Amino acid sequence: MPTPDENTYQILPTPNAGLGMFASRDIKMGDLIVAERPLIVIPMSPHPTIRGGNRDFDWDKFIQPCFERLSTENQEAYRALANAHPKDRTGHLHGVVLTNNFSLEVGEGEPPINSYIAVFKEISRVNHRYGDVFGIPPTTTHH
Repeated sequence: MPTPDENTYQILPTPNAGLGMFASRDIKMGDLIVAERPLIVIPMSPHPTIRGGNRDFDWDKFIQPCFERLSTENQEAYRALANAHPKDRTGHLHGVVLTNNFSLEVGEGEPPINSYIAVFKEISRVNHRYGDVFGIPPTTTHH
């Protein structure tokens, strides 16, 4: 995995939106800012024939084995990410995925053959303003 030449960012508290990623130096086009492996990668749908997910599917039960394989440190990092869906019909593990995911598409075609979502320890802190969007007070959802 490539690593940036120098520390290009910091994870810092924001006044209204929990933790965020901030540049710690001027960044030029082409600079590597961050490279990290995801904490969790899951398919966007529980079955390839179901697009857009399934509200009755138990996503937390599906995600739990992946979560349990994380180191204690990475489990804590995952739990520290915000969940902007605490009142939805989803569990906490899936709420964190819904709030912090980035799409990964593999394969060719429209839509891509295999679509996944990934949650990262630090990259997931980039430009998230879910507190404003969902009307959730930052003190209750951000760590």
